[in-house]
Amino acid sequence: MNWKTRSLSFFSIVIVAGSMSSTHSAEPESLCSEEEVVYFSCKIERSQNYASICAKDNVSPNAGYVQYRFGKNIGTAFRFPETEVAPNDFFHVQTINHLRDGIGKHLTFHNGAYTYVISNAVQPPEIGVFRDGKIVTTKSCQFDGDFSPISSRADYGIKQGEKSKLDSFDGS
Repeated sequence: MNWKTRSLSFFSIVIVAGSMSSTHSAEPESLCSEEEVVYFSCKIERSQNYASICAKDNVSPNAGYVQYRFGKNIGTAFRFPETEVAPNDFFHVQTINHLRDGIGKHLTFHNGAYTYVISNAVQPPEIGVFRDGKIVTTKSCQFDGDFSPISSRADYGIKQGEKSKLDSFDGS
């Protein structure tokens, strides 16, 4: 093989590898930055949107921040809370036992009159939005057959929730 053939082969490999990596990086796995910890993230079924819970320096409920994000990319995503503040009473996490589906977690927060429940107690994980205890909408995550955890780090950085009627939320 002469130097022209070797050079052409090398450039072909570089072009193919480059196009593969750019295709892969076009779709994020979360709306969290590289400096943040992903507590939960999923792509919403039949949508281009993602739902992510991102955290940084969140070693207790009054340290660091936790933020919910929903959208297509990190730059334009809806964020709650709008600023990066400690989770304190904004967020709660609770272990839930749905006998038919097993044990999972609910991560909840309130935004005005609305309560959001991110649940991996059912598979695929679901996000429910409630107003006055009544379901407004649900969004299912794309399901790849694997269990989708809510990070155990959330148990240390977010206050434990109390029992409520929303504990039975199973996406239906």
